[in-house]
Amino acid sequence: MPEGGAMFGKFFQEITGRPVSDFETINDVEMAAAKANGVERLDIVTHESNLINRRGNVFPFSNDTEDPNPVIDRFIASRS
Repeated sequence: MPEGGAMFGKFFQEITGRPVSDFETINDVEMAAAKANGVERLDIVTHESNLINRRGNVFPFSNDTEDPNPVIDRFIASRS
């Protein structure tokens, strides 16, 4: 099985006929995907999932606006 990026790159190439490396920006990638799907723009929406929780996320989720770097540093220090 290919690495994660290769897997998605292969899917992109299948639907657009071109490798993602041919594009300079994410906007170019989006436009190619939209064109391949016969639409002017992709309808991108937010999606919530507990996939990370089910797959072993070690940090609790929080809606706080606290800077995550000190929180991560404290977590690492507590494990040392």
